[in-house]
Amino acid sequence: MSKTTQEKPKQTEQVRQREGALVVPHERLSQSQVRLIDEISHTLLEDPGLLCYNDEAADLFKAAGAKVEDAGDCRRIRVPARIVDDAVASAPSRIVLGARNPDNRLILDAYEPRVRFVSGAETNIWLKVEFDGATPRFTRENGSIAHLRESAHLCDNLEHLDAFIRNVNIQDKEVTAANKDVNKYAASLNNITKHVQAGLTSLDALDDVIRLGRIAAGGKEAFEENPEKVWGFFSQAIGLMEQVDPNEGHKALARLGQLGRMAAIVTQNVDGLHQAAGSENVIEFHGNVRQLHCLQCEARYTWDEVKGGKIPPLCRCGYVLKPTVPLFGDHVNIEAASTAEVLAANAQVMLVACTHGDIAPVNQVPLVAKEYGAVIVEVNRDKSLYTNRITDYFLQGEAGEVLTALVREVEGILASAAN
Repeated sequence: MSKTTQEKPKQTEQVRQREGALVVPHERLSQSQVRLIDEISHTLLEDPGLLCYNDEAADLFKAAGAKVEDAGDCRRIRVPARIVDDAVASAPSRIVLGARNPDNRLILDAYEPRVRFVSGAETNIWLKVEFDGATPRFTRENGSIAHLRESAHLCDNLEHLDAFIRNVNIQDKEVTAANKDVNKYAASLNNITKHVQAGLTSLDALDDVIRLGRIAAGGKEAFEENPEKVWGFFSQAIGLMEQVDPNEGHKALARLGQLGRMAAIVTQNVDGLHQAAGSENVIEFHGNVRQLHCLQCEARYTWDEVKGGKIPPLCRCGYVLKPTVPLFGDHVNIEAASTAEVLAANAQVMLVACTHGDIAPVNQVPLVAKEYGAVIVEVNRDKSLYTNRITDYFLQGEAGEVLTALVREVEGILASAAN
């Protein structure tokens, strides 16, 4: 007898979840037809079996008792009926799928005919839409991390969408086989509070992805309970960042500071590249992954001071160190937020670059500047949430190119004034 026809066991715990829609099941097949399909499926799985091109998967089938044969450039797997029956019998009837927001968890219950709606259909191409009056114009772009973030953020705000299956294939030039999985999960988890799913490009990345998920789901508590595993992700992330040099945009902003035309930089980035480019007064809303602090005595360290030592790194007091970046559930850096607000209220001109304006609370900084009379100059490849709301001058293009050109203009004006 199938699980859906058995009496549902009593649940002792109530777990919050997205409700979805309970439906009335309609029996399209008779029980005799279901048994016939089951028998045919068993037969086909054993003869002719499955053709498998993945050696690891074939080895797993073999370990479970399936017969594995060489078949040219692949392997044929013959799955006995008992393996299928044992797998079905041992499968749980109730599974809880986590989410950043506990209210967005999904409960898959074999006894409930519940329907939920999720995203899907991964694409390599992103269609950028712009309007010429009422006429839409479409431009094809390769999928990127930025596009995946935008898609996840959109899905988080779709009321009737219950979960997010990663739907953009990221193809940024910085993305490699070694870091693709962590990047696509990080981009998704950072921008949606619903359940996230995505396939793995490499099985070797599974541990890193699981660690990242634990950070997202548990925040500071997960870090304190198992700092070794969380630091396994942090150390690899820092290692990747150390291979990245400041780009032309970072350098251009640093040059504006050297010219006395950039009082400070307010950033949500955690990579420290503004400082590496030469900028001095950098307000890091979300901290810096290379700056560490002790959760016990609040002593401060740099990554260079502990790099190459024990993971997780420990403070002199013996307690574990943590990067200054907030985990999910942590409070934003109050000092950074207050400093940014004061700077914004006193700014004559605010340069807004490389942001869509959808990450709170840092997205409020330009609004404060505008409220106090600042001129807003925006540099973005695409229009943002600021463009039609507060932006006075919109310089469209790649940030590195536009900011470099802007620096040349400023240098020219200063040189003319000096003469």
